[in-house]
Amino acid sequence: MKMVVVFMVMLMLVVQDCIGEKCLPIPTTWKVSLISYQEATVSISWHTESVFCTGTVMVSQATDKEEAISRPILLSKGQAMVRLEDRCKLYTIRLATLLPGRNELVYSSSKLVWLPTMLSTISVLSNLAILSISTDCPTPNMIVTACSTITQTSCVSSPVSSHTETYLSGLSSCTLYTFSLDVHNTSIWSIQRNTAVNLQLNASLSSTSGTISTFYDEDCDISSSFWTVSFCMVRNTGSWGEEIGDSGDGDYDDGDGSDSEVMRIVVMMVYITQ
Repeated sequence: MKMVVVFMVMLMLVVQDCIGEKCLPIPTTWKVSLISYQEATVSISWHTESVFCTGTVMVSQATDKEEAISRPILLSKGQAMVRLEDRCKLYTIRLATLLPGRNELVYSSSKLVWLPTMLSTISVLSNLAILSISTDCPTPNMIVTACSTITQTSCVSSPVSSHTETYLSGLSSCTLYTFSLDVHNTSIWSIQRNTAVNLQLNASLSSTSGTISTFYDEDCDISSSFWTVSFCMVRNTGSWGEEIGDSGDGDYDDGDGSDSEVMRIVVMMVYITQ
C-alpha cells in the first residue's frame, strides 16, 4: 500500500511539472523593450491570449549573483515596467507564476538583456559592417555574427570591441544578412540588413566634358537605391614645374611670365538607401 501511495505522489508531481511548463507563454509571445536607457527601465509585454493557469504573473530579473521578483501583475494589463538596478549588468529576464497547490515558482524560458545592445546601430557597406554600441559600459565577452540564408557561404563573426566600433569584414555585396550579438551562445540582439552594391567607377575627363561609367554585379537589385554624383573643381596656383614635379626644374615659363593655373576634378559618388 505504501508503494502505491509513493507512486501516486510522484505521478502527481510529474503531471504538475508538465502543467507548469504549459502555463507560461512561449518565447515568441512575450518580449522585452527599452523604455529609458538613462533610467535603466524596460517594458515586459505579453500577449493577453497566451496560456496562463493563473490570473497574475511576476517578472524575474537575475544576474549571476542575485535574483529579484516583482509583485504579482494582472495578466489583463499585458505589460509591466521593470527598472534594472545596473544598466551595465547582464540580466536574465523570465516570467514566473505560482500555481495553486505549489510552494515554488514556475518559470518561463529566459531572455538575456544587456541594455547597451538596445541602442546598438549597424552600418552596412558592400563588404563591410560597422557595429556601434554605447561605450559607457564595459563590454562582456560578446560575438557579432552575420549569417545569410541566401548564399552558401558560412557565417562571418568577430569579437565585439570595447569602447570603440567593431568592424565585420568579408561580407558579400547585395546580400541580406541577419546580424546578431551573442553572449554565452545565446542571441541577445538581432537585426536584418542588406549589403550595398559593390559599385566600380571609371571616370574619363577631357578639357570640357567627361564620362562616368559604373560596373556592378547584374544580379544585384538596386531599384531601392539612389546614387548622386558630385563634381568638385580644385584650383591650385603655382608654377607649372612645381605642379607637375616630374618634369622641368621648377622654373618653367609659359611665355607671358605668369604662373599657370592647374585644375583638378574630383568625382564623388554617394550611395543612399531607403
